[in-house]
Amino acid sequence: MSLVDEFKAFMSGRQQAPQGAVATGKVENAPQKVDYTDTVHFIESSRGKRMEAPTSSASGHFQFIDSTWNAYVKKHNLNYSLEDRKDFNKSKKVFDLFTEDNRKQLRKSLKREPTYTETYMAHKLGPGVAASFMKASPTEPVDKVVGKDALKANRQVFFNKDGTPKKVKEVYGYFNDFFKPKQE
Repeated sequence: MSLVDEFKAFMSGRQQAPQGAVATGKVENAPQKVDYTDTVHFIESSRGKRMEAPTSSASGHFQFIDSTWNAYVKKHNLNYSLEDRKDFNKSKKVFDLFTEDNRKQLRKSLKREPTYTETYMAHKLGPGVAASFMKASPTEPVDKVVGKDALKANRQVFFNKDGTPKKVKEVYGYFNDFFKPKQE
């Protein structure tokens, strides 16, 4: 079962939290409103159960890499250490600041309000790459749009099982599935 399928089953109450995630309660009556923060928390750390990324320095509830975490802590004069990425409240504060900055940059680049999927792409890739990704042809191979570090850290997202790069529309569709209203 794919991560998207696990998430849909979990949110509809048909399955226990995947890989030990903490349940926040059964979602009742379709369609449901999507909670952006909770969805990203699930995608990035299975709601706090997978706190370390094996392919980068990403860590914590929202999987901030060292340099991004340190930059936001400094920018906002927060007295947080790298270990504080594992403190939900501190991690969420940095996530909220980071998300708002990303949304501002996307609004400027896209000339409209970004969707949850686009906002998440900025979280995953950075707002500049995300904006380029959104403007790329849907049939463009993703390795022509996304940098090598992101590709390496997220091979399962950006490449097919045979090692060929996915198309922009396939990757966008994968992430978009997380942000669709859940139905039973």
